Amino acid sequence: MQHARPDQRFEVGTLRQRGLEAAVGWMTACLVAAVLLWPVQAVAAEQVLVLDPQTSRLSFELGGTVHDVHGSLVLAHAELHIEPQTGRAWGDVVLEARATATGNRSRDRKMHRDVLASDRYPEIVLHLEQVNGELDLAGTSDLVLVGTIELHGEEHAFSFPSRVTCDKGRLTGSARFVIPYVAWGLEDPSFLVFRVAKEVEVELEVEGELRDAEAAQGSEAADAASEPADR
Repeated sequence: MQHARPDQRFEVGTLRQRGLEAAVGWMTACLVAAVLLWPVQAVAAEQVLVLDPQTSRLSFELGGTVHDVHGSLVLAHAELHIEPQTGRAWGDVVLEARATATGNRSRDRKMHRDVLASDRYPEIVLHLEQVNGELDLAGTSDLVLVGTIELHGEEHAFSFPSRVTCDKGRLTGSARFVIPYVAWGLEDPSFLVFRVAKEVEVELEVEGELRDAEAAQGSEAADAASEPADR
């Protein structure tokens, strides 16, 4: 019977040791990768944002030759869906056109009758389609919102910057953008010596609840289950 030389036994043992070290190294790398990728996967989940009409503030400013006109808009409701990984978004921000006010009754009557035609078009709707930028679910993000505004029954493209801060499921955000209302087909309310700008500047200060879609669906299902059945 032929026995392996000591140097051969050493080589076999070395190879086995190297193989074991390689296997341990591979498993360690997989574990580290899983830990590092977990936050990315969490962020990539679809997010649902529901804005709070009670704490959100929307205002506008219209420049004039005599004085500027300041007014307020009212948020009816808003639910937005965002995919942070792709930036794809959908959902609506609905404003009550008939609740728009500047604090002057005669001016407001003219605005609703001649400019907004709010009896015929009671809502102004922002349709969100894309969110450009990285949404930080535990900090502040500078984003660009892209979509369309439905005004006077017509849709017009928009793209404007927004800064949002997320903290423990709450989101606060702000944005300023300009609407060229005359170019979009609305009436110019200028008269005699009082001339106003052809564009109106809108400012948004919003707050709402931000949750991932699965959690939001689970909460809705729990609420539905807790409601008493009709008798």
